Amino acid sequence: MLAFFEQAIASGKPEAVAPVEEVLWPLFARRWLDPRPFAEYLPQLRELSRTKASSRDLASGWPEEIALWDMPASERQRAYSQVLSTGRPNDELGLAWNGAAYRAMLEEMDNLLPLIEATMEKDPNANYQKAETKVPRADLLELARARSGDCVQGYIGLIRQELEEQQHRPDPDPNSFGNRLIREALLELVHADRKELLAPLKGLWRSIPNPEMSTPEKRQEYARYAARGFRDPDYPRTGPAADHLVRAIQALGDPSFQEKNSGRRELLKSTRKRLVEAGWLRSTVEAQ
Repeated sequence: MLAFFEQAIASGKPEAVAPVEEVLWPLFARRWLDPRPFAEYLPQLRELSRTKASSRDLASGWPEEIALWDMPASERQRAYSQVLSTGRPNDELGLAWNGAAYRAMLEEMDNLLPLIEATMEKDPNANYQKAETKVPRADLLELARARSGDCVQGYIGLIRQELEEQQHRPDPDPNSFGNRLIREALLELVHADRKELLAPLKGLWRSIPNPEMSTPEKRQEYARYAARGFRDPDYPRTGPAADHLVRAIQALGDPSFQEKNSGRRELLKSTRKRLVEAGWLRSTVEAQ
C-alpha cells in the first residue's frame, strides 16, 4: 500500500492520490495499517493540494489520524465515549459523534454499543447508510451484535442468512445493506486468518444459484470446457456476494479458486498498465 501511495504521489496528479487515500482511511480506522509511514509524505500532499487540479486538501486529517494511532486503546475509548455521551466534538482528534461511533465499532469496542445506539436514537439522520461516508451503519451494528457470543459462528450465520434471503430476491447492488454485511463479516474472518473456514465458505459460495446453469445440459457443457482446462472446475456464481466470497477464499489460502473464471489477476495487471499509461500512476521502474 505504501508503494502504491508513493507511485500515486509521484504521478503529480491530485485526482490520482485522492482515491488511494479513500482506501487507506478505513484501514487506519480499523488499526490494520500504521499511518505514520504514509504521513511522511505530508509535504508532497500539501504541495499537490495547492494545484488547480486539487478539489480538496489532501493533507487534512493526517495529524488527527496520527494522534489517534499513538493513543493507547483505553484513551481512545475514553475519547469516543466522551464524544458520544456529550455530543460535543473533539476537534483535537477530529471526532464528531459519527466518527467516534464508526471507529468504536471498527475497533470492536462493543461495550460502547449501548451508548452508540442511544446516541443514534436521538438523531434521525444518524444511520444514514452510504458506503463511502464515515457514519455508523447498520451492517457494522449487526457485526457488533454478532460478536456477543462465538464471533466466528456469528459472522458465518449472518452471511448464511443473507445468502438465503438473496436466493428469493437477488441483490445486485454492492452497496446494499446485505452485501455490505457479507463483505464486512468476511473482512473480519480474513483478517483473523481463519483458514479452517475455507471449506464452509466454499459451501456458502456453492449455495448461490446461477440461473445460466439451471439445466443438466448447461452444466455438462460447462464441465467439458473445465475438463479441457479453459475454466475452473466449479461453474461461476454471480453477484457481489459471490465476488466477496471468492476474494475471501483466495485470501484465506486458495488463490487459484475461480481464478480462470474471474480473470481477476489479469484484470489487475491490465488496470495497472492503463493507469501508468494515463499518468495516474508512476511506473515501478521510474519510481526506482
